[in-house]
Amino acid sequence: MLTDSAFCSSAMTIAEDSIMAKIVQSPEDYPSEDHYAIVEFSSVHVPGDERSRTHPGHGYPAHDVPTMSYKAYDDQIEWEKEIARLEKRKARYKAFSAKPATVSVKTTVRVR
Repeated sequence: MLTDSAFCSSAMTIAEDSIMAKIVQSPEDYPSEDHYAIVEFSSVHVPGDERSRTHPGHGYPAHDVPTMSYKAYDDQIEWEKEIARLEKRKARYKAFSAKPATVSVKTTVRVR
């Protein structure tokens, strides 16, 4: 599992009801070790502009933008507590254990 130094990087760490999670916002934030994860799905409403209301076909209409957040946990019990909290509020989420892949790329150059 993650060590404290590997878990606490520049990524945002949150504490909700004493549950510690690392919010992954970029590829650099993604834990390099096995961890537990929750992906939560949501949306943000974007209201349309005035032109779309007064002149249909112009401006941009109101719409919802889907979003998701990735939270990484190094402790299974904390992960399970968060799952219970999400179930209680009937949130849209997926929970899983993650094992990061090691990717290696080989480049071959031939000169004729």
